[in-house]
Amino acid sequence: MGAFVREAELKGFIADVRLTRPAQEALVLARSVLADIEPPGTIPLPAWVQQPREAEFFVRMLFSALVDADYLDTESHFDAARRVRRSSDQPDIRSLRDAFDANEKAEAALRPDTPVNRVRAEVLASCLESAGHAPGLFRLTVPTGGGKTRAGLAFALHHARRHALRRVVVAVPYITVTEQTAREYRPGAGGRRRS
Repeated sequence: MGAFVREAELKGFIADVRLTRPAQEALVLARSVLADIEPPGTIPLPAWVQQPREAEFFVRMLFSALVDADYLDTESHFDAARRVRRSSDQPDIRSLRDAFDANEKAEAALRPDTPVNRVRAEVLASCLESAGHAPGLFRLTVPTGGGKTRAGLAFALHHARRHALRRVVVAVPYITVTEQTAREYRPGAGGRRRS
């Protein structure tokens, strides 16, 4: 199957897979253990889903949450000590925001005054200004090297604090970007100097 498929092809593929013997056996077993495994009817989308892009975003976030929940449940079963460590002593959004702001202020003082750093500062200022808007779907489109990683985190922490949100979830598309983002956000690793 290619990287891009039409919806009808995907539905056909799923229907074909569900008809295979192993899939049927798995469904019978699942239904015998969990009687309410299938919803009684169509599950409505949230009211805020009005456009195709909003529906795409919702499905991606839902899938991500399900995968994450599965990993965390598995971890909880096999490594209870790690689960306890994960759930204790987590800093709140205000502490994270304040730590980020202090780090950004210190790093900004060390950055040379270059055209690229001025653009990065504008991107950051725009993100901080947008953090006051009501929760919703936001998009940050900036070329490579424009400071998206830190500016996006600044937005997220300020937005979460402003609207009394408890968590910030960062979803990035590629493993390499995930690793870069994690290095930037880790205590002591973030704010590496840029020229």
